[in-house]
Amino acid sequence: SILHKYRLPLTAAFNKCDVADHKPMFDWMEDFEAFHEALDRSSQDSPDGAGYVTSLHRSMSLVLDEFYRVLDRVAVSAVDGSGIDELYERMTSSRAKYDETYGRELEQRIAKNKAKREKIAAEDLARLQRDMASD
Repeated sequence: SILHKYRLPLTAAFNKCDVADHKPMFDWMEDFEAFHEALDRSSQDSPDGAGYVTSLHRSMSLVLDEFYRVLDRVAVSAVDGSGIDELYERMTSSRAKYDETYGRELEQRIAKNKAKREKIAAEDLARLQRDMASD
């Protein structure tokens, strides 16, 4: 996943928390067994029972459990403004985490590549000057 590959701190913002309750989703993200129980209840309510999608969700939940452990999340509402301050705090925190980890590493790689390019350019210039002097 992009989160693990690039070590980017992600924050998921659940919008419209004034309309729909976000707590069940947060519970599912924290406890995959609670998610499985919700799938069981949902499959009992559906006419075809536990179908392909339910089975897919069940198997994906094990993989997503690891992803959700490190995913920052916040519930927000644009209507009443709830969660907006927390969202900005999480974004600021994510930026700080990025700067401390991947950002610093990225700057080091950029500096190393720049030094490598400058060395190659200097070698090319020296070779060009030698070639011009021999003519």
